Amino acid sequence: MGTFKIFRIILFTCILFAISLSPLLFPKKASAIVYCSYASTPTIMIDIGGQMFNSNTGDGSIAVDPGTVLDFTVYTFAEPSSPNGIIYPYQNQQLYPGPNHNGRYYPATDAITSNTNVNVWVSQNCAPNTIDNVYYVQPEASLDVLINLNQPATINVTSNISTTWSITGQQNFGPTTGTSASYSGSAGSYTISASDKTCYSKAVSPSATQSVGAGSSITFNIAYTYNCEPPPSPATINVQSNIYTSWTIVGPSNFSGSGTSASYSGPAGSYTITADNLANYTKSVTPSVSQSVSADGAITFTITYVSSASPPVSCSPASQTVNKNATASISGVGGSGSFSWSASGGSPSSGSGSSFSVSYSTTGTKTVTVTSGGVSANCYVEVSPGQPQEPQAPTCTSSAPQSAVTSDTSGTFYLYAYGVENATSVYFPTWSNVNGQDDIVWYPGTFIGNNTWRGGVNLASHRSGNPDYGLFNGHVYMNNETYANTYCGAAYFTRETSGATAPIGYLDAANCSIIGGWTFDSDTPNSEIQVDIYYDGPADSGTFLTNMSTSGLRPDVNAAFGISGNHGFTLSTYSYPELIDNDPHTIYAYGINNNGTGPHTLLTNSGTSGTTVQCAPSAPSADIKAGGLDAITIGYGTGTTISWGSENVSDCTVTPGGWTGTSGSQPSGNLFSPVTYSLNCTGQWGTASDSVVVSISSSFNYSLSNSGNLSVTKAGGDVYAQNTITKTLISGTTQPVTLSLSGVPSGTSYSISNSSCSPTCSPSPVITFTITPSTPAGTHPIIVTGSPLGKTTSFNLIVYANPVGNVSCVASPQPVLLGQTVTWTASVSGGTPPYTYSWSGTNIPTSPAPTSNPYTKIYSTIGQKSAQATVRDSDGLQSTCPVGTVQVNFNPEFEEF
Repeated sequence: MGTFKIFRIILFTCILFAISLSPLLFPKKASAIVYCSYASTPTIMIDIGGQMFNSNTGDGSIAVDPGTVLDFTVYTFAEPSSPNGIIYPYQNQQLYPGPNHNGRYYPATDAITSNTNVNVWVSQNCAPNTIDNVYYVQPEASLDVLINLNQPATINVTSNISTTWSITGQQNFGPTTGTSASYSGSAGSYTISASDKTCYSKAVSPSATQSVGAGSSITFNIAYTYNCEPPPSPATINVQSNIYTSWTIVGPSNFSGSGTSASYSGPAGSYTITADNLANYTKSVTPSVSQSVSADGAITFTITYVSSASPPVSCSPASQTVNKNATASISGVGGSGSFSWSASGGSPSSGSGSSFSVSYSTTGTKTVTVTSGGVSANCYVEVSPGQPQEPQAPTCTSSAPQSAVTSDTSGTFYLYAYGVENATSVYFPTWSNVNGQDDIVWYPGTFIGNNTWRGGVNLASHRSGNPDYGLFNGHVYMNNETYANTYCGAAYFTRETSGATAPIGYLDAANCSIIGGWTFDSDTPNSEIQVDIYYDGPADSGTFLTNMSTSGLRPDVNAAFGISGNHGFTLSTYSYPELIDNDPHTIYAYGINNNGTGPHTLLTNSGTSGTTVQCAPSAPSADIKAGGLDAITIGYGTGTTISWGSENVSDCTVTPGGWTGTSGSQPSGNLFSPVTYSLNCTGQWGTASDSVVVSISSSFNYSLSNSGNLSVTKAGGDVYAQNTITKTLISGTTQPVTLSLSGVPSGTSYSISNSSCSPTCSPSPVITFTITPSTPAGTHPIIVTGSPLGKTTSFNLIVYANPVGNVSCVASPQPVLLGQTVTWTASVSGGTPPYTYSWSGTNIPTSPAPTSNPYTKIYSTIGQKSAQATVRDSDGLQSTCPVGTVQVNFNPEFEEF
């Protein structure tokens, strides 16, 4: 036997001897003393959720999702005695003494909703020693299994425009529509699929597939970029014709129309016009029958018709609109010889003479053909269904006798109604002022033209056998098919004894320019008198034209007759279209005696007959101006006034604008591109046109753009991101533009280089953002505004949280004796301070969990103990350290029990 082996035997013997003497050498209070030197250690094994834990290898832990239901089986091995123990917290099942309790099955009945510790402990009984009555107790064995809940993962989605997406992975989410959403799910890998959109390209950052750990988060950032060109501005296609015609236009869009002018809006491209072939006319189109036009541009087809027969013939009006069964009246113009008419489908269908009246029983566009001297022309009648209308009440402007005083007792005395409208008959009831109305007579009126009706009073029918002189009452009543005896006014006159002197005077001129002369009443030579004008016959048979006062000063007359006052009269011949028709008209001018009864004087310059005039109409004229000028330049986005006038026409139209009337004015509105306004007029004597160009001066304008969205991840210190802003000059003279920002999140500062440069500038301004740890994570829309004009551009500043890095949990001291204090310390890298802590592990409280760091703990049982901490930063990100362990050993110091 070797020396070392002998030493071991001696040492062991000494230890046994010392132990046997210890009760005598170290007395304590009266109690049983536990020694652990001789027994073997029991073994515990637990199967939880398919994972096996063994007390020989130390405590353990398992992680499950919230709501998990676990089953477990307990195995114990203890020789030679029977084990005791309790399973906690599940059912507080007692392990009764006995041999090996292998394979006891304990089904769990509750879902796991918080961190839970499963603890199994056993001990073996020792029979008392018969010599010293001392219990030799086997060492205690225990096994702790910590069941930790997995923290849910967070899956975020953001999009710069509304869209629809679905997420597949550990769990599936969606489809969801909107611009942002947040989901809570299990840790694992997830893939997003977002909808495609017309005119947009799509990108997902940082990736369409991402993985996330328990308690952590990921974000899918969907960015759509618009990549379609804006639709082109329409082009303008104009048509002008010197006479009424019809046309069709074929191109990217097709148009048709009729008249003398039109304007259409359509796509850019090539257009071809086809105009009607008119009998006895040759036709040309300038600059060409086919023209091309660009977006926002304009072209004009000018159609010119030239008569191939001499003289030309036309009709007036060239076109008109009437209701069904109403009469359309047309006059022949020009030609040589008589006129013949043809109206297919009309009533009548044919006729002759200088004018023609026709009606139609069906609606639509009807053609009437007039022929003279072998030359024909077409007129057009647009027949509409119309709505039956009740006639309006008759109206008039005034009524009067031919004179206020008469000395006649027989013959015809005329009463007049002026300005009569909507009347089909007019009556002039007249009676004397004595014996009531015993001599009343309702005299029918005669229409004499120019909205004037005349009633002839038989003077001999009134006051026969009574005094011949005094007041006579004349009234005027108007009628139509709906209204009867509508009162117009009175026309009183007085019969006096005769003895007055006839006025004297002279008709100086009656031509195509003026009708004028002088006259005065010899009985009242210093007073003005009235002048009545008739044409195509004297007062008793001609047509009344007008009357006026001798309000013109004639010094020559005053000097010649030694009188004073005004005695001249003048009117413009062209003010009366009825005289301007190239036909001869005889003018009769009368000086009216101031006593109203006469005698009255026919004023002539050639004896006692009227003076004849024959006036051809002047050529039609048209004039249009902008701001009172024939051409004007205005500022961009401003407006001006378009005014126009005309002579010897009946209808005018201004394009663009669609304004009508032979004269007028209209505001142009704000203009942003040059516009040519065209005035086109038509009338009995032909057509006239004019145009004015409104030019636009370029004003300062620019645009802003940026280099796109910015994405940045926070760190422990400052991080930086940059965006380039491009200023582009659009029009006008450049000037400085200053940039400003809105939407910058807290904790972020910025600077702008070359901020006030003038578009287009180089280098372009650059915005530099400084993102500090305190900047909130998320998507922050940034708006950049330029001053002046308030132009904007925008982008997203996307700030990602600084991920929480590695977390370690370390116990001190290592190992530790039963009853000593253990200090657990969690160390973390990354994330954004401040941090919060939550501890879990063997015999660590769960409600609430400890939150201090470091965390101290005193264990009451021996064995391997575990602990771990979950750390959460100020952005809400978290991480959990791997399970830390510490071995708690038996304290050789004795215990009381």
